[in-house]
Amino acid sequence: VGDSVKKGDILVSLDAEDLETAIKQQEFALEKIKLTINHFKNQERKILKQDPNADTSDLKYQINLNQIERKSIEYTLNKLKERMNNTKLVSPIDGRVVFVADLSEGDVVRPYQKIVTVADPNNLELVMEYKQNSPTAIVTGMKAEIEINDEIYAGEVIGTPADIPEGTDDRYKNLLILSIEEQPEGIKVGDMASVSIIIQKKDNVIKIPKQAVREYLGRKYVQILEGEVKKEVDIEVGIESATEVEVIKGLEEGQQVILR
Repeated sequence: VGDSVKKGDILVSLDAEDLETAIKQQEFALEKIKLTINHFKNQERKILKQDPNADTSDLKYQINLNQIERKSIEYTLNKLKERMNNTKLVSPIDGRVVFVADLSEGDVVRPYQKIVTVADPNNLELVMEYKQNSPTAIVTGMKAEIEINDEIYAGEVIGTPADIPEGTDDRYKNLLILSIEEQPEGIKVGDMASVSIIIQKKDNVIKIPKQAVREYLGRKYVQILEGEVKKEVDIEVGIESATEVEVIKGLEEGQQVILR
């Protein structure tokens, strides 16, 4: 992980010893058939040079027969080379390796298994660790606000732990992946960012600092100041963030809430 690669670089090679042997055999067979065809053609030319009216139908038959065999060998050879090309995973872009599956030489690879990921440094994505009690609270498609170098950029969740393929290294099982709509100039791999993901959104609501909410035996309440008198008011809460709470019932706009 972290290595730079060029378009066309080989990232992974599968065991293809049997294919390599089969290709060599077909290449030898192709050379042999070419020599055979040339041999019959030379014989025909010599005979016709001595006697332009000579019957060379047997030689023509042998030449045509071997030409057909040559096409068959070439077809088989091309198919084997196609299969050989499919045993090599090459990078489709210039970029940097950001994911490598935990595999060793000789391991069996499942169909469609994710093995290597190459990222385009000019189209970076944000990766962050995500450890929550509810792993499905954040899902693909949610909008986000991303702060980089004191500037806010719009983003979107494009990958969650629920999207990680089976068999992926444990290091990658608690990661969120986010795209940035307009990538900042000068940003590079390894830069830090702050992320706010919008799980729920409501407009025109009353919200208070989370530290103002008190709980006792399942009751949620706040202390408010009426004049110079403290008063306890039961509340019903809605959306909660790490720092703020929506108050659905119990408070009115403008009331002074006492923090703990």
